[in-house]
Amino acid sequence: MMPLAGRVALITGASRGLGRSIALAFAREGIRMALAARTVGELDAVAAEVRALGADAVPVALDVTDPAQVEACVGQTRRALGSIDILVSNAGWNTRKPIVELTPAEWDRIQHTNLRAHFLLARALLPEMLERGDGYLCLVGSIVGRRGAADSAAYRAAKAGLINFSQSLAAEVKDRGVRVTMVLPGALDTPWFYDRPPEKRPPMLDPDEVARAIVSVIGLDRMTLVPEIIVVPIRERGWP
Repeated sequence: MMPLAGRVALITGASRGLGRSIALAFAREGIRMALAARTVGELDAVAAEVRALGADAVPVALDVTDPAQVEACVGQTRRALGSIDILVSNAGWNTRKPIVELTPAEWDRIQHTNLRAHFLLARALLPEMLERGDGYLCLVGSIVGRRGAADSAAYRAAKAGLINFSQSLAAEVKDRGVRVTMVLPGALDTPWFYDRPPEKRPPMLDPDEVARAIVSVIGLDRMTLVPEIIVVPIRERGWP
């Protein structure tokens, strides 16, 4: 395993759920990090948890759909912590509606948050990583990008696009020292599903388990590429 202590990471969607779990897992490895999200109060709480584990944490307010805010976030991270070694692009958003009820504005917000934001972050970070010949981009999608279903069509379409984007991006940069991994988790045990009664919730994953999988892959030798991580509950319907 490659030592991760002292490396610098930027984590988006870091205020709750999987993002928080990744931040705490990184802290245990000694990774220094910027924690980005729109919910600043929750970010401060996660940053305090990270610091309690002995790692540096800088909270950064960020709307990942805004190119200017993305560039500003990257600049703020570099000024506070130095060159960014690892990106975990994790922010996401969805609203559950049938297609006939979904507004164009909602469709656009889903696509911008779940697909375009990954492009904006990669574009902001790649020039320095490519010049250095080293870097790791971890893009968090969802297993629902593998198949359609009668709900969340816009979200599933964005996640499907992200899978192809990740593969194309990896092909562009892998020979120049930058690794790209697509993470496809199943349903996560987070508040997103708590509006449903327990009997209507899908089998769910502990976000800490997904975070551990991400740490284990990032810590592999630089000459080792894991293009995709699929982590699903053992009772996941329709998989494999």
